Amino acid sequence: MAVKRLAIILAAALTAGSALSPPAHAAAGYLCLLGTAVQTGEQYTLSSTTCTGSGLSDVPVIVRGGQAAGNYRCQRARLEPLGGDFRASGCTRV
Repeated sequence: MAVKRLAIILAAALTAGSALSPPAHAAAGYLCLLGTAVQTGEQYTLSSTTCTGSGLSDVPVIVRGGQAAGNYRCQRARLEPLGGDFRASGCTRV
């Protein structure tokens, strides 16, 4: 009888532990169809109006076409929800 109770207590503890773990989140980042880049030293400032994604700092940005086509890692990024304007700064090519 004691073994059965112990098994029930352990099963309840394991179930409660997994229920308390935080939910998985999608990784932050942006995908832009077209973009432009201004280079200052080794860093770039990106802009576009054809991006989707999320994240504010240390985010990957993929620009598929245009003058800025390539993969970047940006220190700061912002997508304006109303106008769709995207700006990212402190970007380096990866």
